[in-house]
Amino acid sequence: MATNTENMKTGLPEAVHFDVVGKTPAQEEAAVFTQSPMAKKGVSGAEAKSALGMFFGCIALAPLMWFFGQWVIDGFVGPGVLFFGYGMAYVLAPIAVMAGIYSFAKLFRSAQKKKPERTLEWFFKVALIGDEITKDGRFGKMDLAIATLGRVAHDASRFDRNAAQTYISDFRSLLASAMDLTTGKAKVGGWHEGSSQTHLKIESTRELFPGAAEVKATLTYNDILSMTDQKNNTTTKIAAILELHIVFSLVRSGKYWYPFDIYPAVTCRRDLPDVPAQ
Repeated sequence: MATNTENMKTGLPEAVHFDVVGKTPAQEEAAVFTQSPMAKKGVSGAEAKSALGMFFGCIALAPLMWFFGQWVIDGFVGPGVLFFGYGMAYVLAPIAVMAGIYSFAKLFRSAQKKKPERTLEWFFKVALIGDEITKDGRFGKMDLAIATLGRVAHDASRFDRNAAQTYISDFRSLLASAMDLTTGKAKVGGWHEGSSQTHLKIESTRELFPGAAEVKATLTYNDILSMTDQKNNTTTKIAAILELHIVFSLVRSGKYWYPFDIYPAVTCRRDLPDVPAQ
């Protein structure tokens, strides 16, 4: 199976820019966080269910792939043996094992971080966007988004599941509307949602006052389409590019940093159709 990356005919699509700005705390507001240290929050039920489901599924699938590949290798000849035989037994089966191990390791990761930049990364990449494999490839599952946002939120933020779900849904709808400006036009001739790529660049970190920091970052999100032909050659292309310009305040409580504003304002620098109010 061959894989290559193809840009749009006119080059990469024009990026759509967003401003994501959280509230800045006053010292007395930050004191509510700093004077109330919290113990680490354990993995949520939703995260455990997802991680274990993926782990057992991948571990069960790997030997089936290996035996099927060996059966093809032993019983057939021709170019199809390369993919369905050797590819299944010696490429896809090991990948399934590694995916299972990676998923199982998520049971032991902590949302509490000792650096403000790492907390920002968890908030945006793990909670709001999602870092698990999903069917459409754009965002993670909503129940995991709510759970991982709840884990990174300080008790002083008064986290509420319903409010979190509404915010995450609106956030994702806004980004999806921007993606569809170019992705919708690119979905012709067999192209479909393949995956997404995110890259976070920390621009600067400055201390607001002891125990509080402001982090500026740029999160680049690429919406990827893929297509597989009759020869099992897979082609991918970047169909949409989003750039989120983030200004985020965080407060230290004990050893760990927490977001001060768990519902930062999000605005697009251009008009988008059918966007929910933020």
